[in-house]
This record gives sequence, C-alpha cells and structure tokens, in this order.
Amino acid sequence: MSHDLTSVSPLTEEQVLSALQARYEQGDIYTTAGFTLIAMNPCRSIPEIYSDDRISSYSEDKYDELPPHIFAVAEKALGNMNRNLQPVNQSIVVSGESGAGKTWTARNLMRYLTATTSKLSKRRESLALVSSIEQQVLDSNPILEAFGNAVTVHNDNSSRFGKYIQLQLNRCGKIVGASIRTYLLEKVRVVKQGPEERSYHIFYQMLAGLPQTDTKALGLDNTAMMMYNQTRTPDGALYSATTAALTRVGFTSNVQKNIFTLLAAIVHLNSIKFEQSVPAHRPSRCTPVHQELKDAASCLGVTERVLTSCLVTSQLMTGNGEAINKLCTVSEAEWRRDCLAKAIYERLFQWIVDFINKTICASEKKWSHFIGLLDVYGFENFQVNSLEQLCINYANERLQQLYVASFLRAEQEVYLDEGLELEPVGFADNRPCVDLISGRVGVFSLLDEECRLNRNPCPVTLCHRVVSNLSKHKQFLVSSETNQSVVFGIRHYAGTVLYCTTHFLDKNQDYIPPQMVESMKSSESDFVREISGEDGSNQGSSSMLSQRRARTVVSKFKGSLEGLMNTLSSTTVQYIRCIRPNARNDPTRFDREKVLQQLRACGVQETIQISRHGYPVKMNYSDFVGRYSVLLPNKSRKSLPKPVVTVTEQTQVCSKHQSSKTLRGIAMNQIQRSSLSRSKRRSSNFARKPQATTDAGTKNIALMIIHNTLGVTSVSIPIHTLNKENKPQGSELSDTQFTGNGYHLGHHRVLLKEDQAKYLEDCVTRRLAACASCIQLRWRFMKHKEHGRKMVSAIHIQAAFRGWSCRQSWKKQLGAVHVIQSYWRTWKLRRQMYKVKPLRCETDGSSIFTASIIHLSADRGIASRHALFDAPVRFIVHLNSVLPSARCLPYILHVPKGLMAATV
Repeated sequence: MSHDLTSVSPLTEEQVLSALQARYEQGDIYTTAGFTLIAMNPCRSIPEIYSDDRISSYSEDKYDELPPHIFAVAEKALGNMNRNLQPVNQSIVVSGESGAGKTWTARNLMRYLTATTSKLSKRRESLALVSSIEQQVLDSNPILEAFGNAVTVHNDNSSRFGKYIQLQLNRCGKIVGASIRTYLLEKVRVVKQGPEERSYHIFYQMLAGLPQTDTKALGLDNTAMMMYNQTRTPDGALYSATTAALTRVGFTSNVQKNIFTLLAAIVHLNSIKFEQSVPAHRPSRCTPVHQELKDAASCLGVTERVLTSCLVTSQLMTGNGEAINKLCTVSEAEWRRDCLAKAIYERLFQWIVDFINKTICASEKKWSHFIGLLDVYGFENFQVNSLEQLCINYANERLQQLYVASFLRAEQEVYLDEGLELEPVGFADNRPCVDLISGRVGVFSLLDEECRLNRNPCPVTLCHRVVSNLSKHKQFLVSSETNQSVVFGIRHYAGTVLYCTTHFLDKNQDYIPPQMVESMKSSESDFVREISGEDGSNQGSSSMLSQRRARTVVSKFKGSLEGLMNTLSSTTVQYIRCIRPNARNDPTRFDREKVLQQLRACGVQETIQISRHGYPVKMNYSDFVGRYSVLLPNKSRKSLPKPVVTVTEQTQVCSKHQSSKTLRGIAMNQIQRSSLSRSKRRSSNFARKPQATTDAGTKNIALMIIHNTLGVTSVSIPIHTLNKENKPQGSELSDTQFTGNGYHLGHHRVLLKEDQAKYLEDCVTRRLAACASCIQLRWRFMKHKEHGRKMVSAIHIQAAFRGWSCRQSWKKQLGAVHVIQSYWRTWKLRRQMYKVKPLRCETDGSSIFTASIIHLSADRGIASRHALFDAPVRFIVHLNSVLPSARCLPYILHVPKGLMAATV
C-alpha cells in the first residue's frame, strides 16, 4: 500500500478511507496526503517510532526517501529555513479534534527539533550552552501540561488552552531560545468539572506526590482528598517529573513552595461550604466548621476575617462615591468563592508562563529565524457546550479558514494565473461560519453588546437576541424548543454544535470584585501580592473595574487570535492533520464513519486532488533568477544585464551574507554580488499577483537556467527562440509558457515540484561549494604570500635588532674593561711606589720623613690619574704646589727616574 494518497486511483472517499484503514491495521499511522500529513492516533504507546535512531535517520536529509513521519515534516521545515526559501520563518500547525493526539505530536516535534539543532554545535562551550537551552525548552512541556491539561471524556491529557511555541534559531541553525504564547485557559475547570472529568493535572500530582510533612503544613487532609478522589497511581511519579522540570527551568525551591501553597489555597477554597440562615431571606454565612476557611486564609496570607468578608460581603458604590457593604446570599457567596479561585489560578498560570519566557527567551540580536509549533485545543462537542466550547471551535474555524485561504483557494488561483490547465476543485469555504461568530453582527458582537448594557445577566434574553438577529443565516440553527430556550446551534465545518447561553454573560464579563483584588494585595505573602498585581495596574479599584468590563473575554480572545493568524500568514506553514480512529480510544477499532467525517472536515480529498497537479514551490522570476543564476556558465553569467540595486538593498544583502558563518553564506556573498542581486521578499500570500510585469529578459534567463539544469526535452519550444547552441533567445518568450517534467514557467512565476526544487538546491549547493573552494584556495595563496612577506620583514627586523643589541653589549663590556684596567694600573703603580725608600735628614729627620711620605702619596695619586687618562703633567709644578719648602729640594733629586718619566 502506497504511503501517498495522491497515488490512489480512482480518487474517491471510499478508496482513501480503505487506504488509511489498511495502513492503520498494519501499524503505519502516518500517511502523506499531498502537501499535508495525516496522523492517525494509535491509541497505544509505540516508542520505537520515536526513538533516537529514528531521529538520526530522518535528520540526515533523506526524509523524502523514508516513510511519512512527523519527523519528516520537521526536517522539511528546517530545510526550507536553511535554504533561505521565502518566507524563511516556518510554522507547523497540528490540528484535529479532541483526543486525536495533537499534544503528543507537538511534544515529539519539539524533541526532534531540539535534538537535530544541537548537532550543529561543535565547540564544547557552545554545545553545553545549547544543551542547557534545549533542555529548558523541553522542560517547559511537562510544566505547561501539568498546569494546563486535564482529563476529559475524550482524552486523558486534553489541552485546555492553546499555545504557540516559537523556537528561536540563529543564522547557524541552532536554537538559542524560545517564547510561548498562550490562548484562553479554561478557568471554569478549576471549580467545576463534568462527569468522569478531572481538574488540572497539577492538583492531583500535588496531592499524590507532596511529602507528608508539607501536606500537613498546608492542611491537605482527607477532606481535600475526597474533593479530588480521582487521583491515579502515575500522579505521584508525574509530580516528581514536574518538580524536576521546574527546577531545571529555574524555579527555586522557595518559589515552588509558594506555588504549591497557592494551589493548596485553591483546594481549600473549593472545599468551603455555605449554609442558608433562618429566615431564608437572611444572608448566608460560612459553615460552623471553619477549618477549610482557616487553611485557605493561612495559605493566602490573610486573616480569616478578611477572607470571610471577601467571600460573603459585597460592596456597592453610591452616586456620591461611598461604598456600602451588602451581605451576600448563598449563591452569590458561592459565585464569589469560585471567582476568587479562578482568578488566582489564571494569574498563577500566566505568571508561570511569563517566568518561563524570561528564562528561555533570547534577545532579538541573538536569533534571526524561528520555527513555530501550534498546539491548540481540538474541535469539541459535548452534551452541554458553553462559551469555552464556542471560543475553542471558533479558533478551529479560523485555522480551517487559513488553510482554505492559503492552500485550497490560493493554489487554484495561482495555477489559473500561470496558465495551467486544471479542473476546478470544489471545497467547503467556512468564511460564512466565521462571519456568523465574529462578524459585525455576530454572536461575539451581540454578546459584548449585551454585557455593555450593565443589567442583570439573563441567558434567555441573550439567546432570544441572538436568534432574532441571526436566524436567517444559513450556518445558524434555531432550537426546536420553546421561546424560553437558552440553546442555539451553529453548523461548523466539523459538525453542528448546540450551545447553552446559561453562563455566557458571566464568563464573558470575567468580572473580579475589587474587594477581592485589594484583599489579595494586602496579603502578608510577597508571592500572593505579586500574583495579585499581575495585570500591572496600579490604579484604583474603580478603574480596574471599568477596565475589566471594557475588555471582555471574547474581545481579548479575538485580538490574540488575530495576532496568531497574522504570524501564521507571514510564515511557511506545514500542516499535520491528527485523526481519531474511534471514540473509545480502542487501538483495534477503526470507525470508518467517524474517520470519514474528520477527513471531510479537513478537506483531505480536495487537498489530494490539488496536490496531484500541484507545484509546492512557487517563485517569481526575479527571485528564481537571483537565486539560481549561479548555475549558469561563467560566460553566460557575465553577459547578463545587471539590475539596478539601491544602496539600501545592497547594504542589506552584503550585511546578511557577511554575517552568515555558513559555507553557503560566504559563497553566495562572493558570487551573487558580482552577478545578480537578491530580489525583494515575495509576499506570503501565493495568490497575490506580482506588482511588476515580468520582462522578457528575466524570463529568458530563467529558461536558460532550466535548460542547463533540468532540461526542456519534454516540451516543445519554438525553433525561432533557440540559437545555434539550442539556448533560448529573443523577446518572443515573454508570453510563451513552458511545462516540463516537474516544472512550469508561467506568466509571472516559476512553478516547481518538490523533487526538482530539491535538485536545483543540490546543484546550487555544489556550485557554491566549488566556488567557496576556489575562494578559499585564492585566499590561502594570498595569506601564504602575505605570510612570506611578513617572514622576510621579520628577519630584517631581527637582524637589525640583534646587531644593535650586540653593539650595546660590546660598549658595556668595553667600559667595564677600561674600569678594570684603570684599577689594575693603579694597583700596579702603588705596588711600585711602595718599593721606594725615603731619605732621612740628620738635622730634622722626623719632619723631612713626613714630608717625603706626603710627597710620595701625592705623587702616586697624580701618576695614577694621569696614567688613566693619558694626560702629561709637569711633576715639578705639582711638587712645588704640594711642598713649596726649599728644604725638600734635595729629596726631589733622589726620586727614581722611572717614576719621574712615567709622571712627566
């Protein structure tokens, strides 16, 4: 059985259904349906198809040769981003009804992307940093699932909120951060669950895995266990996994303690009961057993009196601005209790999401592209459907509308504009249903208008107003019950759903009494005060009240969903359709009717019909020539006309390629700057026509590229358009269309099959690699010559330095020799002078002897100095200056001749 449904013949619903059933029974849960992937929920664990070996096999860029898999979709998104195909940013939309396996699919997609991108890190420091970031990104999953998923009648791990995870990658393709955007948390599940359903996982994990000492400290006794009596065996192990993930992401033990304390406060709030006083019209009061009230107040950091006043007393503002306290009835007290519990949990959930974003989100300078994973709640249809189900189904309607607009309708319009002969394929357009819900006069607008009237909420009045304004709409279904009915129906793309308006107004207003906000802000716990100020408003309670009433739930949800649609429209979207095989989650049962209903809702057959004749890669001629002109021979590329490039565009191109560290970026910078500049980014809407008319020259260049790479032997080209070398020429090609094996040259675009596009990319990669090798060879040669010149200069500098150093050393040594010689000569002369014997005088011998010694010492000093400097001095003059007495003359005559000669 083929893994691609485009090969099914004849293409009928029965044949498609039989092919899916045959593959499902063989254990093949993934099937390709043209440009989308169909993922059947196996309703059992199959760990071997998500092993590390399977990840390695799909990450080797051979995913097109392997069986269909969600890993192949992720690898395709990575390939599009690395090849810089516009739009560069990628999104993977995982859709399907509740229980189809969307959460599991998104979790494994994140695991594949983080495992694949981590292999790009080569340095140890970078590898450790990337591993830490990727681990934190993966750890965000169990945290969000614990606080945002719950058990429903359709699924044991149903997402009760929508999330769009944006994996931020740098130019080298490595994950450097992530950001998480959430949509519409189902707060009502905190205080009320349907039959056989549970609240959020974190409550049961806390009660099953919290240490006994902490359980006693928080007051979680048997009463709390009875409230959450559906605790299961795996909850204790999941508690350990959740706390470990919290620690790795950056939640300290003190912060975790504060989180679980706040969760315990919610448990105690849900356990508080109210009883009616006698007489019946008197206000309510708490039960005589105040243990739950005491524990709740202790966990919130407020006194029992403050919490009691917050629950059973409401404030009314008079015209003069004075506050009047009013005691509440039992129903009003229960509403205030539930309102406080929902508000605390909502703000706690948003605080956790913001904390994770602060930890794992990278600055804008560090990342250049992103891959988004959208995991939203599936289409829901319960016995009683409220405002949450309406918003959830509206989100699925918008995703279906995006799919129809960006693929089913846009593909056919592109083919018609480019002159392809294609039979029109009909498809179900859900725009009327979207307009019915969010149009100018729709359910949302009527709901908001009813909330602005500031009157007591009445579901009957709301339902009557909706029916009276929308009963003529073809997608609207009027209930067959009486006029007092609170039920209306909408025909969605996935089926008809009946909605009950009983709590529509209360849920849409999302009103929080100011008294509760002020009470929480007066808490002794810093964490509770921080959570209470999550909205960031420092104004008074009246301003907060007006702000709350001005912005309803549906208005905020519409705004956030509109931003999500804009983000998805600006990216290349990959679709994964999750199918639920049966309603009982039985792995051995294939419910053909249920599967067929989901296939019809997703438009699978229409997708297959268009994909049979479709070209997934569409490029304007300017984009095509700018990207693949490097495949032309050098002579042909030099003869191409160079387009006029503005300074801004040239700066952007140069900065983009110079900053790229990849081989492709370096080679593209050197080659394309000398041939053709990159054209501007094309619009993400494929159906939009190009603004400028394609000239004949650009089309001729595109045909030359096709002729040199893919060949045109399968089409008939007019002979007068070819030269002697069988290459296209002339301006006659401007209105000529060429269709070959896997490509089509239309009026404005070049359409390519997936195989041909990949072949062209491989050719470009090889060409750029060869050019990069030439550039590297020339660069190394220049560096070698420069190194040689530096070596010669270094040798000359070293020789000069050594000569100067030797001269300086010789001068120093010569000075030392002179000093040694002078001292040696002085010593020698002194030795000679010591040998001279003085003469004694008979008359006055002592004085004459003393004068002789003085004379001799002076003579020795003079002789030594003059011997050192070779300066002759008249000895007799020096002698007369020292011994002017005439009595010394006889002794002078007896001075040795050698000494006299040496001195004179």
